[in-house]
Amino acid sequence: MTKKRTTILALCAAAVLLSGGVAVSAEKAGGKKSRLFILSGQSNMVGLKEKLSFIPAIEKAFPGDEIVVVKSSRGGQPIRRWYKKWKAPQGARADTRTPGELYDKLMTALTERVAERSYDSFDSVTFVWMQGERDAKENLSAVYAASMAGLIEQLRTDIKRPDMTVVIGRLSDHLNGKPHWDGVRAAQVKVAEDDPLVTTVDTDAFNGPKNGLHYNKEGYQGMGERFAEEAIKLIRGGGTGGKCPLPAGAKKLVKDDTIVFLGDSITAAGVRPTGYVTLTAKAIAKAYPTLNVKCIGAGISGHKVPDCQKRLDRDVIQKKPTIVLIYIGINDVWHWNRNRGTKKEDFEAGLHDMIKKINAAGARVILCTPTVIGEKTDGTNHFDKMLDEYADISRKVANATGSQLLDLRKAFMTYLKANNPDNAPRGILTGDTVHLNNKGNSFLAGLVLDALGVPAVKD
Repeated sequence: MTKKRTTILALCAAAVLLSGGVAVSAEKAGGKKSRLFILSGQSNMVGLKEKLSFIPAIEKAFPGDEIVVVKSSRGGQPIRRWYKKWKAPQGARADTRTPGELYDKLMTALTERVAERSYDSFDSVTFVWMQGERDAKENLSAVYAASMAGLIEQLRTDIKRPDMTVVIGRLSDHLNGKPHWDGVRAAQVKVAEDDPLVTTVDTDAFNGPKNGLHYNKEGYQGMGERFAEEAIKLIRGGGTGGKCPLPAGAKKLVKDDTIVFLGDSITAAGVRPTGYVTLTAKAIAKAYPTLNVKCIGAGISGHKVPDCQKRLDRDVIQKKPTIVLIYIGINDVWHWNRNRGTKKEDFEAGLHDMIKKINAAGARVILCTPTVIGEKTDGTNHFDKMLDEYADISRKVANATGSQLLDLRKAFMTYLKANNPDNAPRGILTGDTVHLNNKGNSFLAGLVLDALGVPAVKD
């Protein structure tokens, strides 16, 4: 591929572009999945021809799915034009007129395209960001990481999608060696390292042999394809899908943290040598050997939300936890096979009650959605519909209480669709359609570690 620096005058002009695949309907058509992609940033995002690179790659990866792409970008703009709570570094001077103005334009573009449709109706939402040149040139790298993380949280909150994945185009090598240029590059990488739903794309190869600020035609083509590649990996769970970020203000693990795992028989078995609680504890000890983090299993076979409410003080509060992971819901659904399940209103009220008491005791909650009762991927497991309904309740409660959501149902189904080609009812992640086998325990432990912000540790 030949690469020559191309002067792109159009990139300096303001542009707000809307583009996409198929038109948005009020509801999802048939059984197709719907995927929303939000593209924004400054001049190199303006220069991206997404219809020639990004969108074809996405459509190839998800044939038949509804692909909706909204792009809103403008050249030469700093991140404060998007992030509404931006603060200048101490002693720095920066024009702070209309902070967030371009974010408002982005949200207007989204609203016009999505119309009355709920963002929850999309099976995946991905934010693609290419920006940072202006902040580097204005010597504002010191606050870029906080601003980028804040912008991501701002968008996730506004569209009520805490599971939104993010692809960040890392600044190219145009001004490598300049402190603030290198600082923004490092900040973008740090945001991805701190949030398992965020990844970066190295754009060094796209700006030609002379390391220009802007890219040539081949460079933009390559950038769009790489953006798509990373977005696809996140959606499919390629090492990161199904993970959930720490909520705003939540801390990573600190010294003497105590994590209580509240649940049913899956969690009761989780304390065995190959169980997910044990695997989680071992990984934390290996990653943070000096923190002395304790992991306590509090699972009892057959238990449902009302049972957990009754023993909450004894098995959870009295352990003085700093973090409580609630993984419950399977029996609340499964026991309807003998008319002893938990009513939806009681399930929701019970979760609210427990979270309120846990928070009052000074601990934060990671609330999990129920996983599977049967591993078929075509929707024919007997309790699929009800599990989805109860999972929706857990998502609703997590949002209402400000709890961290670990969407296990979505993560399990994503994995099974990729790894159960024969539509088997069991044997992939479970041994009996419900209880986890070794692979299932390992998979679940990985998701929990991601939710706790624990990095992978090589043996």
